[in-house]
Amino acid sequence: MRIWHQSLTVLNELPAYQVLLDKHIKSIVRPDTEVVLHGMMPGTYATDFPLSEIQYPALAHYHFTQILNAAITAEKEGFDAFAMCFLCGPLLTEIRSVVDIPVINYGETAFHFASFYGQKFGVVRFLDTMKDFTREFVTAWGFEKSCVGIVGCGLTYRQVFGGLVDPTDAIAQFSKAARAFIQETGAEVIVPGEMPLNVLLTGYGVSRIDDVPILDGLALTLMQAEMMVELKKRFGITHSRHGRKNAKPPEDWLMNLGGMYGLQRVMDHYDKK
Repeated sequence: MRIWHQSLTVLNELPAYQVLLDKHIKSIVRPDTEVVLHGMMPGTYATDFPLSEIQYPALAHYHFTQILNAAITAEKEGFDAFAMCFLCGPLLTEIRSVVDIPVINYGETAFHFASFYGQKFGVVRFLDTMKDFTREFVTAWGFEKSCVGIVGCGLTYRQVFGGLVDPTDAIAQFSKAARAFIQETGAEVIVPGEMPLNVLLTGYGVSRIDDVPILDGLALTLMQAEMMVELKKRFGITHSRHGRKNAKPPEDWLMNLGGMYGLQRVMDHYDKK
């Protein structure tokens, strides 16, 4: 089984993150599962902090076309599943409409699994920047009744990635903010916001704050991918093609439009992966 891991970060600029990702992934997946790491194209972001740009809807729309093209390439190259390893699932519906392999998103998966471990969950991000975006995703996918809140723990991008090497301060700050959030909202399960924060916590053994579980979004996403691949292989279960949102467009139409709208560089980049 081969799973395409997709990050919103430019992974080749984050060697410490890649090392921790590789180590954690090996502890998660089955021995016969290969997870291939992919990030955004070099030069994607004007800053070293993706959320600085993704907070703007127009810029986010341009960036997210990379994810769509990555999914198409993953299927062409024979991957069994496409794992969107970031919290909110941009173009999730659209991506599922153009490929037939399972498409799994961290946020959607974690929010579903949160209900297995408690009645109410909360999201603790490292910044407040994307709270509204997260809330919109929670609402759009029907989790608003069980989500008691979304909060930032005050960590900066540099603190999180610095914490991948020395996690002491970052974990202490997250724990303090999460504990206060739990007391204020009554959250029974915590979903770490950004995947780098998730990897930092789980990579260093943080799985609970007092009596409250901290979900491992990377583990949930990859294990869900493995399960969905097995369901497809053994029982033929695949994504619905009924209804407008699920309808699969002709491939040549999709490719022609990508070129017409100036996405050739992105298309070529992923075709060469």
